[in-house]
Amino acid sequence: QFTDTVLNDIKAAKILRMKAALMEDEDLQDVPEEGAEKIPMDGGSTVSSDNDARSSITQFMLSWRNDISGAEYRNLSALQMRVQITLILILAGSTVGFVLLDSVLFSDQANVNMQLIDASDLFRGLTVSAAFWLRSEMMAAHAGDAADYLANQGKNDRGMSKMRTDHADNFKYLQGGPVEQFYFTERLVSTPSVSGWHHEEIDYWSFGNDFSRRGRLAAATSMAELQDPNYSLADISMEKRCIYYVQETAFREAIPFFDDVVDKYDENVRAFGDTAIMIVTLNVVINSLLVILLSYMTITTVRVLTTVQFQVVACRL
Repeated sequence: QFTDTVLNDIKAAKILRMKAALMEDEDLQDVPEEGAEKIPMDGGSTVSSDNDARSSITQFMLSWRNDISGAEYRNLSALQMRVQITLILILAGSTVGFVLLDSVLFSDQANVNMQLIDASDLFRGLTVSAAFWLRSEMMAAHAGDAADYLANQGKNDRGMSKMRTDHADNFKYLQGGPVEQFYFTERLVSTPSVSGWHHEEIDYWSFGNDFSRRGRLAAATSMAELQDPNYSLADISMEKRCIYYVQETAFREAIPFFDDVVDKYDENVRAFGDTAIMIVTLNVVINSLLVILLSYMTITTVRVLTTVQFQVVACRL
């Protein structure tokens, strides 16, 4: 009975019962004749019938054990399924959050924003350099130094060409928001013509292209014209008027324009940081809720384990 009930070993208990039955039969054979009349004649059949009854009951209970504990086993199966689903959700949520941060935000937006900021910062340096290159070009022309004139002319041409190329590349990577809005927001700038200076509304995209174009034209002013002291807008060529334009607008209009676009890119970077923090926080909150849910499901199902163990033991009695 101990082997069957406590150890839950039906086969071992059945073997022990059979051995016990055999030992009882041997004891009956060893009984003296004078005491034989005291022993019922059907003693062996009684033991055998008891064993048959016990075996029948055991088989009957084993056949119904799964039905008796069916609800508990189903609860355990449901718990296992819920635990697996919760773990899959935690893994999927963490993976999605990591992919968003790494592939979309860090790899794409962060790198693009840093490149755009670097290029726009360079525009300010190129603007100041253009003004000095033109001044050096004019001084070389007055001094008759053709080599220095050509050297500064080449520097100015390369600098303005780089500004135009980078400005076009920046435009390709517009991602909406305040930067794109700024690109097409017009402001008042001054431009020279034959009749004098005029004010016109122009947006940042058009201004960058116009400034780099006029900068290259200014650098193309001939050495002979630079030696001419006449700077009347009505009498000079378009190239020489562009020297006027670069010198007048470089510090008053061009650099403020470029500073403002860098500020807009900085706003994008700050927005990117806020988005990254939001995604990380959301990911942590969701995973924490899933862990709490997993713990709750496990704790509330622990009692089923005790019930199932009790049913298994009871069904084997």
